This record gives sequence, structure tokens and C-alpha cells, in this order.
Amino acid sequence: MKAALICIVSAIFAVALKKTVPDIAFGVQLVGTIVVILLAFEVLSPIYSFLREAAALLGSSGMYVTPVLKAALIGVLSCVGSALCKDAGQSALSVSLEVLGAAAAVYTALPLLEMFVHTIGEML
Repeated sequence: MKAALICIVSAIFAVALKKTVPDIAFGVQLVGTIVVILLAFEVLSPIYSFLREAAALLGSSGMYVTPVLKAALIGVLSCVGSALCKDAGQSALSVSLEVLGAAAAVYTALPLLEMFVHTIGEML
């Protein structure tokens, strides 16, 4: 609920300021986005705890969970960064960031994919 209120207030201020001082309007959007992301960590904390417990149960010392968490974080950050670029009128940068984010997520997950392919190869 807090996040929705922050988004609404930030959007109202950004729209009101956009015609007269667009730089400040972008700053308001950026600050609102950062605050909402920080609030999201409260929601993500139990998920992170669960994944740590799952890794401990698997005895993998994070070998399986860490790449997934990193790829998810890269996806979220590239999505937010892309949206900010679009709001700033930089659609080419936005698309570039989305492509880079996807490539970085796949690169981060490569060790996990290699283990998966190796395991399947042993089964065949």
C-alpha cells in the first residue's frame, strides 16, 4: 500500500513539474522509484530466506540458488532502468539496457545451465 501511494504521489508531482522543470520531474520519478525498490526488499526478504533454507537443505552451498537470485535481480534492475530510460525519452537506451539485462541474466545462469546439461548427458 505504501508503494502504491508513493507511486501515485511521485507521478502527480512529476506530471505537474514536467512542463516547467523536466529535470526535476525526472528526479522526482527517480526518487520515487528508488523508494519503492527499497520497500520491495521488505517483501523479498522472506523469499530470500526461503531460498537460503532450500539451499541449505540441498547441501549445495548456494550453487543452485545463487545464479537464480542473481539472474532475477539483473532482470528487475534492467526492467526498472529501461522504464526510467523510456521516461527520459531515451528509447534506444531503454532497448539496449533490456538486451544487455537479458544477456547478463543468461550469462549469470550459465554455471547452472552447464550442470543441467551435464546431468542430462550422464542420464542418456
